[in-house]
Amino acid sequence: MTFKKNLLGFIRPSPNCVFNIHNPAGLKFLTRLRLGLSHLNDHKFKHNFRDCINPLCSCSLEPETTAHYFLRCNHYCDIRTDLMNDLNSEIDSFPTLSDDRKVILLLYGDAKLDHNKNSRILTASIDYIMRSERFSGPLF
Repeated sequence: MTFKKNLLGFIRPSPNCVFNIHNPAGLKFLTRLRLGLSHLNDHKFKHNFRDCINPLCSCSLEPETTAHYFLRCNHYCDIRTDLMNDLNSEIDSFPTLSDDRKVILLLYGDAKLDHNKNSRILTASIDYIMRSERFSGPLF
């Protein structure tokens, strides 16, 4: 029994809270981003998808990583402004956080924050994901 529990603990990712958000499509895309198995070119390139010959974003500035997608890609400037306004109203120190910390907050929330704040943060992330329409096509 212990062996099986340890094996499953190694294979399965630990569950992460979604703070009672009911948005099946948005949660699916959020989970794919959390696991690094999304439509983003960096994710597809790392997993040798045939339709991805390099990890660069279509904006040609840098690899299309989760941080690039949420924080820097020129394709999403307008909706990013809304996302950043939502996050700045929830977390005063958000602009001063490192990019890595911002991405973790966007994907998982923060255990130090209350349930409602985390729910609003993840809802803002999902809204950004859905409005970007980046994940609307099939994942090959």
